[in-house]
Amino acid sequence: MAEGGRGRFSAARRRYAAEQLPALRGRAVPGDDVCSLTGRLLPLEPDWTVLPVRPRS
Repeated sequence: MAEGGRGRFSAARRRYAAEQLPALRGRAVPGDDVCSLTGRLLPLEPDWTVLPVRPRS
């Protein structure tokens, strides 16, 4: 992906997190919406940990 594409995606993600996500969290009522959760636990491979990208200074 070109550098400009990453920048637009990051800006859109930040805008969504700031403008949309708080309202969605405020309306969420997991106890009323989720009847059950199923699945299985998977062991995590510590060497595969993905760290966030630090902004360049």
